[in-house]
Amino acid sequence: MKESNASKVLCWVKAEPLGPLDHYTDLVNDPSAGAITTFVGVTRNSFQGKGVLYLEYEAYEPMAMKKLQGVGEAMAAKWDIVKVALAHRVGRVGVSEPSVIIAVSSAHRRDALEV
Repeated sequence: MKESNASKVLCWVKAEPLGPLDHYTDLVNDPSAGAITTFVGVTRNSFQGKGVLYLEYEAYEPMAMKKLQGVGEAMAAKWDIVKVALAHRVGRVGVSEPSVIIAVSSAHRRDALEV
């Protein structure tokens, strides 16, 4: 029996710091996975030539969770992934702090990298 795409997806919307990257790689690690890739989106110190001290994110959490789940399920439908973890920060996010973390595991590196 094939696992549903929904069961491959883990997602969070968090007001507190997203935490260490290895937390997310541990969550997607699986004996059937030969590759784990990650993406970390951080706040940069400038935008269109102006200085940035922080970004402020707001979200209606139920809707944001539904959207993240849908993104993860779309990824699982398109690529042969084992698991995907998606985390998005809300609230004030300072320069160099992660606002988005995505971790993907797959049997082979190509699927994990193409995501």
